[in-house]
Amino acid sequence: MVKKRRINWVSCVLPLGLLACAFNAPAQTYLTVEGGKAFADLNLGDFKAFNASIAAGGGQARLKHSDPDTAFVLGIGYQFHPNWGMELLYLDMGKASARSISSDRVGTFTRNRTITESIEQDALAANLVGSVRIKDSLVLKASLGVGHVWQKSHGQATGQTFNSLGQTVVSEAESRSRSSTQWAPVMGLGAGYQINEDWQINLNWRRFADLKPDMLGRMDIDLFTVGVQYHF
Repeated sequence: MVKKRRINWVSCVLPLGLLACAFNAPAQTYLTVEGGKAFADLNLGDFKAFNASIAAGGGQARLKHSDPDTAFVLGIGYQFHPNWGMELLYLDMGKASARSISSDRVGTFTRNRTITESIEQDALAANLVGSVRIKDSLVLKASLGVGHVWQKSHGQATGQTFNSLGQTVVSEAESRSRSSTQWAPVMGLGAGYQINEDWQINLNWRRFADLKPDMLGRMDIDLFTVGVQYHF
């Protein structure tokens, strides 16, 4: 998925550079790039209640939701102890959406309606990372931190009413967009395989908990990613 970033890249890169310079320890500093999938734990209660009301009245309704979406992670880290480090990450958590498509009858008229809600979320996260080296090349790690999340929500509702001859007598459309930000706890688990002194392959799971975008209700987002880490 290609989408316009909602944050200035300078605001991402500058803090990363400052973090690396502050510790001034190139041998223990690393860059990480990851890609994978983001799974949103969508709150679909309102959609399900609306569809149930349509079905109770003799109509038909179905619910669709798009999940997962592509995730992207870019970050810098500093290993200040054999078992402890810190990371500053930019995370693109993709887009999630839900759609209700319904049809019912009122007298001799037929109504078709479509209601869609979607969200896009990005974040900057600062994490404390604990790691244990199992073998010379295998590392297990856990992380805990906080993220500042940018959220963009969009909702759209369209509807048409037809008479008994199939002619459109009413056509309606409404949409709205909102933007918001919030702080959220971030946790993660991962494993790394060190190829050589400079390069390492990582497999990570991260969760942003208790997100509250303007649409689709309260949710958690899980990111499963694989990537490379370069030590310098």
